[in-house]
Amino acid sequence: MLELLFGLFCITIGGLQLFYPARFVRERGMGSRRRLDSFRPERFGCFNLLVSGVVIIVGLYIVMHAVKALISP
Repeated sequence: MLELLFGLFCITIGGLQLFYPARFVRERGMGSRRRLDSFRPERFGCFNLLVSGVVIIVGLYIVMHAVKALISP
């Protein structure tokens, strides 16, 4: 059962990373006028796509393995 939940967690994290990529945060200004800007990278990036795909595939494999273990006596 724990294996099934972990697989679903991996699929969820991979999907969120795929549809909502991370934002980068940088500081601008000096002294009291300092502020934080968050921005998305200009392009999605092949590495982010690869990591998302690997996490989703691993999650699917874990879920498949957990379901087989639950069904088999």
